[in-house]
Amino acid sequence: QAMYRFSKSSQRSSCPSPIGNMVSLYGGQAAMGFAAEQGVMYKGKPGMGRAIASMTLADILGLHGTVLCNARSTLSDAADLLVSCDRTALMVVDDDGAFLGLITENDILQAFVEGAAWDLPVHEWLFSGNARCPSSVVNLLTMESAACVVDAARHLRIQSLGDFACHHLVVKAGDSQPRGVLSSLDISQALCSASFDVDVCEAFEGMTVADAMRLRSDIASVTASSLLDVAMATMIADRHNCVLVVDDASPSEVLGIITPRDVLRAWTERISGSVQVGGWLRGVRSSLERTVKADLDLREAATTMASSSLHHLLVLSCAGGSQVVGVISSLDIAHAIGSA
Repeated sequence: QAMYRFSKSSQRSSCPSPIGNMVSLYGGQAAMGFAAEQGVMYKGKPGMGRAIASMTLADILGLHGTVLCNARSTLSDAADLLVSCDRTALMVVDDDGAFLGLITENDILQAFVEGAAWDLPVHEWLFSGNARCPSSVVNLLTMESAACVVDAARHLRIQSLGDFACHHLVVKAGDSQPRGVLSSLDISQALCSASFDVDVCEAFEGMTVADAMRLRSDIASVTASSLLDVAMATMIADRHNCVLVVDDASPSEVLGIITPRDVLRAWTERISGSVQVGGWLRGVRSSLERTVKADLDLREAATTMASSSLHHLLVLSCAGGSQVVGVISSLDIAHAIGSA
């Protein structure tokens, strides 16, 4: 299908896209310089990571880009775009390009649990009181584009100590409108690639997965026979952004992990919340590729996450075997570096 780039002068230039209402924007233009009639815009040319002496948020944003979603799109559209673009957050703009807030994976999780309609307009969700990141809280998430990656990790860490914690940072330059959004996985990936940054190297030195992970006893779990909507509600109540699935007959055996990314795919595939978790889990990404050992170097774990686009990994005992002793997320890594 053709897609179009909309500038303020309404000039159009077509380019290929798997989704008709996607719009790709490349180069150094500010995100608010363009407005999509509907759907999204992709700003910033994607590329491979690079090692530089002092990596800034502007550098990271230039590598990953940001997906913009028009406020008139539906939650279903937003979920499809998050999956197809492999992102965890969209910047929502109105027809004039004004920034209204973020739609994240956790919004889709909350909407699923709340029973929100598939075709609910994004702008209605943002102002419903249930949205995770409406414009009213954006200042708490905002950092200057010139900030370094270690400062970003520290900012995420400080957020986690308060009442409001998020997996994303909004990037802006001076008094301009937000230019993009970065996830904790983007930050972790940048920490891995900034091999010449002295602060980053010192922060990672000697740290293992065990130093940053959350213990299994601190993570909520559901049995394989539980319903999917129960697992989702448990995830929201536990506020750990994941839930373990355990065997009914042997609760000590972990069968897998469910994260907001899995919920996002369930939404896009119109999976009913009344299906059993065990049966559904067998149809999603294998949990075997979501594991690391507790004694693994923390930087290697971050690299594994970045290369597989995973935000969570099951942590196995150093003694060998398949005993799950904890979970580590990209946010845990950012917090560990931010507190170093």
